[in-house]
Amino acid sequence: MSAGISGYNLRFYDSGVFDDCSNNDSLDHAIMIVGYKSGTGWRIKNSWGVDWGDNGFGWVAEGNTCGICNMTVAIVL
Repeated sequence: MSAGISGYNLRFYDSGVFDDCSNNDSLDHAIMIVGYKSGTGWRIKNSWGVDWGDNGFGWVAEGNTCGICNMTVAIVL
């Protein structure tokens, strides 16, 4: 599923669970949601390459952190 996210501080993410958002209303970056783990949050894939996060993947804290639930797109057949 693709999603919009407030990504300004996301560029500094390198590991752990990200929850440092400056503005949930500014959905200025696109990511893919590739999983979810209760008690942890959303597993995401970023387009910034394998040098970002954990080989291009990361965790965003559970809930609507960084506005991740405000703009999502999924294909339904």
